[in-house]
Amino acid sequence: MDKRARILIIDDETGPRESLKMVLKPFYDVFTANGRQDALALLQSTSVDLVTLDLKMADCHGTTLLKEIKSLCPNTQAIILTGYGTLKSAVEAIRYGAADYLLKPFQVTEILSVINRVISRPVVSGQMEAALHELEQVAESSHP
Repeated sequence: MDKRARILIIDDETGPRESLKMVLKPFYDVFTANGRQDALALLQSTSVDLVTLDLKMADCHGTTLLKEIKSLCPNTQAIILTGYGTLKSAVEAIRYGAADYLLKPFQVTEILSVINRVISRPVVSGQMEAALHELEQVAESSHP
């Protein structure tokens, strides 16, 4: 049986955080944090596959936290969810390692589709690397 992906929702607003938790809980193991301190503490003790991250929070800006998360957990994927999106903040988020950037309010089907795509990326990448390695071995063994 495949293990369920683990997602951390970081948002200082209870409504959006709990709504997203309700949407994701049937499909994923979901954790929540209401800001920087909670998020970093949880990430130091728990491995997660993906974080969703609000840009504007009371205790820090989302891109600042994104940099910290990527430094602490480089393989953890991140999706920015914001009600205050700009082209500048989107470019900055992608530059700092966000896999995607969505505007609030979002459609449930949209967020599920994006999360599934982002979570499957490392799996597909690993499968491609394994296939490439296997091809290299075949090529080496066929040339004396």
